[in-house]
Amino acid sequence: MEVRWPAALTALCILAGCRSNSSPPVSQVHDTPTQHVAYRPAGEPSHSAPAEAESPVKPASYQPPALSNPRELSIEPPEDSPSDQLPREPEAVAPQDQGRPAGPAAGCLTLADLEQMALANNPSLGEAQARVAAARGNWLQVGLMPNTVMGYSGQQLFSGGEAEQQGLYIEQEFIRGQKLQLNRAVATQEIRRAEQQWAAQQLRVLTDVRLCYYQILVAQQRVAVNERLVEIADNAFQTAEALLRAKEVSQLDVTRAKIEQQTSRLQHRNSLEQLEAAWRRLEAVTSTPELPRCRMLGDLQDFNHHVDAQSILQRIQAENPMLASAVTNVARARWAIQRAVAEPIPNVDVAAVVQSDNGTDSANANLQITIPIPWLNRNQGNIARARSELVEAQRNVDRIREFYRWQLADVYQRYAVARNRVDEYRREEGILDQSQQALDQVSRAYRAGELPYLDLLNAQRIYSENSLSYIEALGELWEALVEMDGLLLKNSLESLEMDEIKFDP
Repeated sequence: MEVRWPAALTALCILAGCRSNSSPPVSQVHDTPTQHVAYRPAGEPSHSAPAEAESPVKPASYQPPALSNPRELSIEPPEDSPSDQLPREPEAVAPQDQGRPAGPAAGCLTLADLEQMALANNPSLGEAQARVAAARGNWLQVGLMPNTVMGYSGQQLFSGGEAEQQGLYIEQEFIRGQKLQLNRAVATQEIRRAEQQWAAQQLRVLTDVRLCYYQILVAQQRVAVNERLVEIADNAFQTAEALLRAKEVSQLDVTRAKIEQQTSRLQHRNSLEQLEAAWRRLEAVTSTPELPRCRMLGDLQDFNHHVDAQSILQRIQAENPMLASAVTNVARARWAIQRAVAEPIPNVDVAAVVQSDNGTDSANANLQITIPIPWLNRNQGNIARARSELVEAQRNVDRIREFYRWQLADVYQRYAVARNRVDEYRREEGILDQSQQALDQVSRAYRAGELPYLDLLNAQRIYSENSLSYIEALGELWEALVEMDGLLLKNSLESLEMDEIKFDP
C-alpha cells in the first residue's frame, strides 16, 4: 500500500494543532481580579480532602466609634476537594478613572471619602491583586496535560532507497495517580492564601487611613489649643507692660511674660508642622498627592463605650485574615503530602509509529508503551519534607495566635491607660475644669495686681500641659481603638510577605 507522506504529515500536524487549541478559552483565565470574595472550587469530591479555611470577607466600612463585629470569618477547617474547574473569579468593582485620583466632590473630607480614595489608589492593593492573579495562573498551569510529541522516523536511510523505512511517530505521556488533580488541590490553597493576603491588605489600608484621620483630628485640636495659649500669652504680655507703666510690676515680670509668649508661639508653629506631617502621611496611604488642606470633619470626643480585651481577642482569632491564611497553609501542606505520595505512581508513555517500507513496498505500524519501575526512587525524601512542612505550618498557626495575644496585650494597655486619662480629664470637676478655673482666678487677680506674674505663669503652664495632655490622650485612645477594630493589621505600605508575622518585642 502506498503512503503519501506529505498528506499524512499534514494530517498529523493538523491533529496536533487541534489538540493544542483544545485548552480552556481565554475567558476562563482572569488576569486581575478586583475584589476579594470567599469561594469554593466546584465539582464532586474525588479525594479525602484535607481540612482548610474559608477565605475572609471584605472588611466593612468603619463606623467610629462602635467596634461591632462584621460578617464573621470562620477559620475552622471545612471539607473540600480538588477540582479541574478554575476557582470562581472574585466579583469586580467599578473601575476608577485612570490617571485621576479618587477624591471627594466637596472641599471637606470625611472618613468615608478617605477610605474610598485609599481602596481605589493604594498601590499595595494592586500588588496583592497581582499575587492572586499569579496564583490563579499557576492553578491553571499545574493541571494541564503534557504536550503531544510528533516527529519523523527513518531507518536504513543510506541503502539506496531499496530498504528504507520512513514514517511519522506520535507520542503522548499519560499522567496517572491523579497527580494533576492533586497539583490543582495544592494550587487552590495557594489561591486562597493569596486572597487572604489581599483581604489582610485591605484591612491594613483601612486601618492606616483611619489612623491618619484621627492623627489629623488630634493635630487640628492641638493647633486650636496652642492658638488659645498664644492668645493667653499675648494678653499676659500686654497686661505686664501696662502694669510696668503703672509701676506695679518690675521689668523682670515683663521679660518673663515675653519669654512665655515666645514659647507659646514656638509650640504653635510646631503643632502646625505636626498637622502637615499627618496630612503627608495621609497622602501616602491614599496615594493621592497634594490633598487639599481643609478642615477634617470629625469629633474626637464622640464616644462613650468600653471594650473588653477577651472579646477583642476572640474576634481577632476568628476573623483575622493572616491567621486564616496560616490555617489555609496547613490545608495546602496536607494536599502537598498527598501529592508527594502520588509521585511514585508511574506515568505511561505511549508512542505510535506509521512508516513505509521500501523493501516490501508496504506500510507498517509500531506501538511502544513504556512505564518506569519505582523501585529505586519512591520519592521518599520529598514525602518526608512534605510531612515536616505540615508540622511547620501547624506550629505556625499556634505561633500567630500567640503573637496576636501578645500584641493585643500592648494595644489594650494603651487603650486602657488612655481611657483612664480621658475620663479623669473630662469629667465634671476633673483636671480640665480645675485647671481652667485656676487659670481664670489667677488671671483676674494678676490683672488686679493682687498676685505676682510667677503665679500667672505657673497657672498658664498647668493649663497648657493639661489641655495638650488631654488631646494626646484622645489621640492614643482612638489609635488603640482603630488598631483593635482593624484586627491589629496596619502598615500597608510595608513589603508584603506571605504569612510572615514577625515577633518584635
